[in-house]
Amino acid sequence: MSSGSMQAKRLICTEANYIANQGELEGYRASGVKWYIYSATLDLRTSEICRRLDGKRYRVRSEERRVGKECRSRWSPYH
Repeated sequence: MSSGSMQAKRLICTEANYIANQGELEGYRASGVKWYIYSATLDLRTSEICRRLDGKRYRVRSEERRVGKECRSRWSPYH
């Protein structure tokens, strides 16, 4: 039973982070921010994809934007 609880908590946290990131991007678009930086949470649980993306700069309106599953990373505006 506890493993199901842990999976539910992880899902809630990652989905909340996804929603927050999408809201941030919409805010960037609305305020004219052109670029953002991907900031990965770097620890033993960080995926290789997130490690590779850490510190990379992307256009806000770009199709190359990566949206991961179970991601704990954040985006920050780049001016």
